[in-house]
Amino acid sequence: MNNFYDSSLLNNNNKFDWRPLLYFVIGFVLEVIGQSLFYFLTKTTVSTLTLSISWLGGKLFALVFMVIAMKDIIINSSKNYRKYFKQFLIITVIAFAFFYLISLGTSYYEIFIEKFISDPIANQSGIQEYFLASKTPLNYVILGLTIVILAPALEELEYRAVFFNAFKNLPWWVVALISAFCFSLPHLLQGEDFNAILKQLAYFPVYFIPGLGLALIYHYSGNNFWASFACHSAYNLIGFIQLVIYAENYIENGIPV
Repeated sequence: MNNFYDSSLLNNNNKFDWRPLLYFVIGFVLEVIGQSLFYFLTKTTVSTLTLSISWLGGKLFALVFMVIAMKDIIINSSKNYRKYFKQFLIITVIAFAFFYLISLGTSYYEIFIEKFISDPIANQSGIQEYFLASKTPLNYVILGLTIVILAPALEELEYRAVFFNAFKNLPWWVVALISAFCFSLPHLLQGEDFNAILKQLAYFPVYFIPGLGLALIYHYSGNNFWASFACHSAYNLIGFIQLVIYAENYIENGIPV
């Protein structure tokens, strides 16, 4: 792999580094604070957009901090991507094709599991509610920015860059598994009560497999943030378009809403 990226830009210190994990925790706290702040600022004035704006605000708060905290990783990734742009572009496109096919397979697993569990994936249902809350161009712009740009960027910094830089003392495949596992949990630990959360855990592969795919892309691109972000963002873009179509054609009790 060293024939298409400059390995001298990588930090080759194989010792455990606790600082990225601290950034990870701070990022999560800032996301909660930002989401709460934007929620209270908008709930009385733009009620139909409150959820969307608060979601964007939380991601934005956390992302600004993570970009500043991990700027060296982003800068080195940018240098490699610019220096070997053609090679990276080809590999990113191929990686995305495989990633999309694998992720598509998890949707069939989701359909299969839903036959036995009455509750759908809470994370997906919540996102659908965002779209149905206000079917306006402004809401679509806010959700598009959040889903296609902010969320993938933040998650690639939190779950790929953080873990691969903190646990350099471990084999890369172990870090990939840890990254995918931790990536899955926040998407699943949602529900009104403990039993509902337990049911959500049945959907674990729906997030674990794509998370593992993104970890593999990150590793085999020479720990390049932009490679995994591009694949994650492109995948979310397809999902965003599908959600817009879903919202525009949603019918409740035979009445378009």
